[in-house]
Amino acid sequence: MDHSPENIVKSTYGLYFPGGAAVYKTFTFNSSDLPIGTGFKVDIDYGDDYNQDQFGINSREKRPELTQFIVQ
Repeated sequence: MDHSPENIVKSTYGLYFPGGAAVYKTFTFNSSDLPIGTGFKVDIDYGDDYNQDQFGINSREKRPELTQFIVQ
C-alpha cells in the first residue's frame, strides 16, 4: 500500500494463491501515517507481466478498508 505524498510502502513477498481458495492479508497502518480521508493503493504483482491494483480511502469508521482481487 502506498499513498502520496509520503509514499509509505508495505510489501509482502511469497504469498501463495492456491487455485479455488481465498487468501486474506491484513496490512495495518497508524492513523498518523495514513490520516482519515487519505487515499491509498493496493497493488498485487504476480507472474512476469501480470498485476492488479485497487484504490481506497481511509474512512472515519473504525473498520478495515477491504479490497478484493481475483487471480486466475
